[in-house]
Amino acid sequence: TLSFQLVEGTADNISFNLLPGTRKSVHLDELPGLADAQVSTKVSSNRDVVAERAVYFDYNGKQGGHDSIGVSNVSGEWYLAEGYTGGDFDTWVLVQNPGTEAATVTLSFQLLSGTAEAHTFELAPGTRGSVHLDELPGLADAQVSTKVASDKPVVGERAEYFTYDGKQGGHDSIGTNMPRTTWYLAEGYTGGDFDTWVLIQNPGDEAA
Repeated sequence: TLSFQLVEGTADNISFNLLPGTRKSVHLDELPGLADAQVSTKVSSNRDVVAERAVYFDYNGKQGGHDSIGVSNVSGEWYLAEGYTGGDFDTWVLVQNPGTEAATVTLSFQLLSGTAEAHTFELAPGTRGSVHLDELPGLADAQVSTKVASDKPVVGERAEYFTYDGKQGGHDSIGTNMPRTTWYLAEGYTGGDFDTWVLIQNPGDEAA
């Protein structure tokens, strides 16, 4: 069963059977109430499955696609290491509230230097919110990591759209709900016209 959290309004759930050893793709644009919507999705199943989300876009002339695996839990904290608002980059933080209570959500920011004010907003139950970091005070031209803190369990994700050295596109990642001392990054390539960056966020109060 897929249920949906919108910025406003509602959309009907959809349910289907998935045979063993198979997969299914659901095009949200074709579903009632989702033809022109900002939408988060909750996937529920009576058996163990795996859920992922792909988006293909033309965002202010930037054409491309991005994708993220889902998460299997909601949390009061999410960490998003990547973010850039300079040049022709746009960074969005997406917060999903699939619960039945309103959530007070605070975004705090880790920069290369300096500080930016935290941003707090209310997220009604069964809705989602999109925050454009480029428009917030102190973040107009910044390399920025984000901590999402909420008094009710939510889900935090980060999407970015860009023109980078003539390359147009976008990328996206779900957050993690816990900093750790070890991380593994399987992908990386620096040949040809490739640039690989590793982004490190320290949301703590001690040097790492």
